[in-house]
Amino acid sequence: MKHAILLALSIGSNVGAQSVTVPLILEGNAPIVEVLVRHGDHARTARFLIDTGGGALMIGSKIMSDLAVPPDGPEIKEGGDRLVPLTDLTCEIGDLHLDLKDVRIFGTPGRVRTMPRNSVEGMVPASILRKYRVILDYPARLFTLATPKSQPRGMQLDTPIAPGSGFPRIEVEVSGKKYGFLLDTGASFTMVSQSVLDGWTEQHPEWPTARGLTGFANMFGGAMENGGVMLRLPEMKIGKFSERNAAVVSRPPGTFEKWMSGMMSAPIIGALAGNILRDFRVEIDYPHDATYLERNQESTDTDLISVGLVLSIAENGDPIVTGVSSRAAETVKNRVHTNDRLIDVGGRKVNGEPLATIAGLLSGKEDTAVTLTVLRGDEQVNLILPVKRLL
Repeated sequence: MKHAILLALSIGSNVGAQSVTVPLILEGNAPIVEVLVRHGDHARTARFLIDTGGGALMIGSKIMSDLAVPPDGPEIKEGGDRLVPLTDLTCEIGDLHLDLKDVRIFGTPGRVRTMPRNSVEGMVPASILRKYRVILDYPARLFTLATPKSQPRGMQLDTPIAPGSGFPRIEVEVSGKKYGFLLDTGASFTMVSQSVLDGWTEQHPEWPTARGLTGFANMFGGAMENGGVMLRLPEMKIGKFSERNAAVVSRPPGTFEKWMSGMMSAPIIGALAGNILRDFRVEIDYPHDATYLERNQESTDTDLISVGLVLSIAENGDPIVTGVSSRAAETVKNRVHTNDRLIDVGGRKVNGEPLATIAGLLSGKEDTAVTLTVLRGDEQVNLILPVKRLL
């Protein structure tokens, strides 16, 4: 039945599995699609993130349990995550069977969601996407996997694909200088090395900044995002397109220049992500190292008109306050404490909700207020906090 529902949702699918177009779910700037996962006689659908900057096919613990997928090797730890290798899985989007040859597959034991930011149980990575022409039509909410022979649309940009990782590189111009970026659909907010961002703010002290990553830029929580800097650029150029008042956030020096650059076709200083890409139809022609862009809308970072909390998700699903934006109202800075646990926002229980959903609940119109209930030690505290433009 679930498979039949998924097929009914597919639009323009071709018999013979040459191409498929399905609904694209956008959650906190992140593109998500329904994927049917099979193991032996078991199968079920789940929401997967489409991540051009991801290295392996990721599967959450509930999928592993529901499909009775055993580990195919010892557990490993990578960046604080627990991972186990998996085999003998197949995945389908609509009626297209994904080509999983030479694709690494990992499960996340003890973690249903593969990331705290979105309600997804898996991730479709670059190692799969690179085998297709990929179209993410953000404004139309459509996702397409097509054969390399299909005709492209839009403004063409050179996008060299790294031979090993499959990561696409695109150039962006800021203040008259071009920089290399990872084209990263898996990230919800555009990121830049702190060292480069510091240089921009030193040269242009008038550009708006804030410390503490909030809204859809709050992807993980913790010290990195508490101390991270948000910057509003007056202009960012991508080919002929000019993005006005584009917001970016910092990542520690070396994240892109040293670590990520080694997985790219040439050095990069950041990752171009969902807060910019959401206005475009993005067509990545992996076989021909090209991306085609059409801009079909102009949106703003309304999630940055917010209470201004930096959050992480505890193991039990509670959102925990780890910091407050430097641009938040003084009432918020004075009344919200580090380690407060959010119980509800605006009367909605938030245990188990992803960060993107909570960011939406904490945002609103300027000069309005949001009602929160937090657990502080053993005491429940009710707060009415003002909403403010943070950047």
